[in-house]
Amino acid sequence: MKLLLENWRKYLNEVGGLDTSWDNVHINDVFKIIGKSYNEGRKCKSMPATELEQKIKDKESLENIRKNLDPDRIKKANYSFPLIVLVDNGEYKNILDGNHRLAAALADDADVKIKELYNDEFEKLLGDTK
Repeated sequence: MKLLLENWRKYLNEVGGLDTSWDNVHINDVFKIIGKSYNEGRKCKSMPATELEQKIKDKESLENIRKNLDPDRIKKANYSFPLIVLVDNGEYKNILDGNHRLAAALADDADVKIKELYNDEFEKLLGDTK
């Protein structure tokens, strides 16, 4: 377990994930809901990267992100760490965290691990009361 946590910390430091935020929401706020590592918190799902890509509903967002990804970060990306996917009404809306990992997994035709964050949870973090 200690090694897992050390590797997770190393990964986050390498890719700058500790600074990830959306509006006023920090990655640590999300980790409190889904867990910070593969074995912590919400259970991970696993699937081929190509299948995840097909399931993402916001194709325009996926394409815009892909155009702007840093090739060096893709090469360094370790897709053994989970991606965080925003889920709305049972459908995968978009990738909240892990676009470089998805790109690396797609290039290698590999599987990815997924932690789901439900849209209502994310909206509560943002302060949205819809």
